[in-house]
Amino acid sequence: MEIFSSFFRKNRCNLSLILIVVIVLFIEKSVVAQDYLAVTDAGEAAGCNNAWPAEVLGTYEYSGTENSKKYWENSNGFFIYFASNYWYVGSVLGSTSYNNSTVRFYQGSSADLPPYNTNYLSTNSACGLIKIAEGTAPPPTAPTLYDPSASDVGSTNVQLYWSKVIGASGYYIYVSRNNNFSDMVSGYNRLTS
Repeated sequence: MEIFSSFFRKNRCNLSLILIVVIVLFIEKSVVAQDYLAVTDAGEAAGCNNAWPAEVLGTYEYSGTENSKKYWENSNGFFIYFASNYWYVGSVLGSTSYNNSTVRFYQGSSADLPPYNTNYLSTNSACGLIKIAEGTAPPPTAPTLYDPSASDVGSTNVQLYWSKVIGASGYYIYVSRNNNFSDMVSGYNRLTS
């Protein structure tokens, strides 16, 4: 990005002036409350002190529809989905058999969303209890600012590149003369790219 060329030309600076650049991403996508669900350990049941397997716990992201209702998936390959008047947590989308290892927890309800803050019962391939609640979107990863190559640096400009972050619709750029950002470069804060 050649956003700093006018700064260098206007201030007749060379690159011996050390600039610290911070790139902050922003996301314009609005998050609907049910886009994310949180599965938490609800304690002891079926001979276990905690919910097992632990891979069912954590944040689930809305992934589509199954049986005309939303379903969610976590990073461990588990799903929250509706089938046959029950909400399930399992490793195979749509499975309703308690007698195999694909369904881990369940709760009876035909509502459009899984019941929140109520204990889900374990099947014979799990133990303990879980609860489901509205979750929050995980923070996106920070972009990586790449070191400029020799061809990217001139006496009156510098061209900077950074990694793209999935889901970011733009970036804010902050420029400082020191690493604690107490000496900001005037006119070069919260630039939008």
